[in-house]
Amino acid sequence: MTKLRPASGLDQQWQQEFLIIAGVPKAGTTSLFDYLASHPQICPCRSKEPGFFLPADAPFFSKVRAARGDSFQSYQALFDAPGERVCMDGSVVYLHSPGSAEGIHTALPRARICVVLREPIARLKSFYQMGRFKRDFPPEMSLADFVDEQLRMAADPQASERPWGLVHSTYSACLAHYFNVFGRDRVHLVWFDELRENPEQVLRALCGFCGIDDGFFKDFKPYVLNESRDLRSAGLIRGYDGLLRLARAMASRLPVGREGLRRAYRRLNPWVKRTVLTRPAEHATLDAGRVAALQNYFAADTAELERLLGRRPPWAKPTA
Repeated sequence: MTKLRPASGLDQQWQQEFLIIAGVPKAGTTSLFDYLASHPQICPCRSKEPGFFLPADAPFFSKVRAARGDSFQSYQALFDAPGERVCMDGSVVYLHSPGSAEGIHTALPRARICVVLREPIARLKSFYQMGRFKRDFPPEMSLADFVDEQLRMAADPQASERPWGLVHSTYSACLAHYFNVFGRDRVHLVWFDELRENPEQVLRALCGFCGIDDGFFKDFKPYVLNESRDLRSAGLIRGYDGLLRLARAMASRLPVGREGLRRAYRRLNPWVKRTVLTRPAEHATLDAGRVAALQNYFAADTAELERLLGRRPPWAKPTA
């Protein structure tokens, strides 16, 4: 993977009100970002996840940052005439990226942080489904195979890659670090289940946190973005990819009309992926043994999260 250059200009300060949705992936953050972007007092980043404050050695590549440059001015240009509005960045891997909190705090001293947390095993399953959809994993890899591989990598200090499915489902140390950097009063915690079951309450609370009008979300009607989906057929995907390669090769030889073809592709490709190539993800299940292994893996982090917050996470069982 291409590495990022170190971001420049982080010694500068932008005295702009900011909301950073810093975590976590597969916890409803795409929908949350879109909900908040509709508020007239919020200025959303043109790209939900610009990743500007990722360290140069981050394993998560930022296409936006690579394309636009690493200067602080290039980051500011991602927000259209913010004025008195609250700018919003939804780079949800910031929470688990060392150095991101310090970079944000230095460059955006008025930033507030929102973190959405989800029951760890449910988040891990959703991460797996997303990976299958994006073809990050072999199509024959089952959820059980994926869990076994993640646990094996976690137990091997010599593993070449971190088990990011597990890592992004552990929260306490990263959240404590953000509390230390920003102060607890500038970090707002959202539970995924609350976002799903009572989005209006969550949105109005976030408006209060940001100091903007919460009445905008009165009688809010939710919708879902970035839902997990399954591939209908690996062969169908390969055939579609081959067709696209052939179409691109033919289009490259055309003297005119290529821009029109690109516009048609941008309109049609999402529809093809959603209606022809994929279907709603089936409910992924695990056997009792693997569930127990995961519960054991996450137990210490859940206990530490409870200690940090002074209350049980919604998924934690009462101790005897």
